[in-house]
Amino acid sequence: MAPMFTCLLAILMLGATVTLGQVRSLIAVFLSVVLIITGSEDTDNSSSPSLKTPSLVMGLVLLSQPILLASSQIALRQMRKMDHNTVTAYQNITLFVFALMVLVFEGENFTFLIALDFRSILILFLIGCVTTLHQNVKMIAFKNLEPSKL
Repeated sequence: MAPMFTCLLAILMLGATVTLGQVRSLIAVFLSVVLIITGSEDTDNSSSPSLKTPSLVMGLVLLSQPILLASSQIALRQMRKMDHNTVTAYQNITLFVFALMVLVFEGENFTFLIALDFRSILILFLIGCVTTLHQNVKMIAFKNLEPSKL
């Protein structure tokens, strides 16, 4: 659903134009997401818990994630004149602070950090490097492409 919100915000905030083919694609994406969320009828009578039970938290997460992605893409488009390293640093600092806030809000005491072995630390480091590279490349793409095509 993120492409749908991105196009909507690009039209509203940036004045971007969208072709009929892009509108059709967005409708197809939206209908696909609806089909995935709603699923099929539950014919299994086993005692295992059903994943089709509606949840307010799950609904909020499913709705907030594409809206946040679209908002960040539009914000990045607005910051395209800034250096991509600066924008990436802002993104990573914001992500770090937000992750810490979530951990504190959840009551985490950070003892799990002591239990990390070398392999886990290496994986976390590699994830950070790939995320930084991804954000740099994405920012460079925002500088060169129209928002409706992203």
